[in-house]
Amino acid sequence: MKKDLALVGYPIFLTVSLITAVLTMTFLYITIENLHRNIEIREIEKQLSIIISKAETMSIYANNISIQTLQIHFPSSLQLVVLGGIPSNTGRPIITNKTCNQYYYMMKDGTIKIYHSKICFSSENNDAIILTPGMHTITLKIYEKNRGSYVTVYERQ
Repeated sequence: MKKDLALVGYPIFLTVSLITAVLTMTFLYITIENLHRNIEIREIEKQLSIIISKAETMSIYANNISIQTLQIHFPSSLQLVVLGGIPSNTGRPIITNKTCNQYYYMMKDGTIKIYHSKICFSSENNDAIILTPGMHTITLKIYEKNRGSYVTVYERQ
């Protein structure tokens, strides 16, 4: 009689063990994915911090001929970085004299983070600077315009 109870309880034990193992694996997968995403976000923000700190330092201590060249790498989970604009519903950044000191990044999952700097950004065409995932060699050049400092960002191809 006791042997029969053991045989009946064994499949239940296996089922509960299997469900526990699947739940544990799922939890670990989600945790590792979130950890990986957080590491990539920190890397993006670190690279942006390098650009912004160099540009702001140039505006404080440099003259009109100051130039800095930087190697920047953005991870593949990034969709784009925009310097000198704010996001819009159309997908193109809003670029005005009031938004030239704004910058943001957009992840492929749709996450957008917007920041403000002390310096205005402009491209060679007086447009916002758009950077995509991968390695970039960018050159920052300070210039004065309308009683304010601007940083022009050139990208070497």
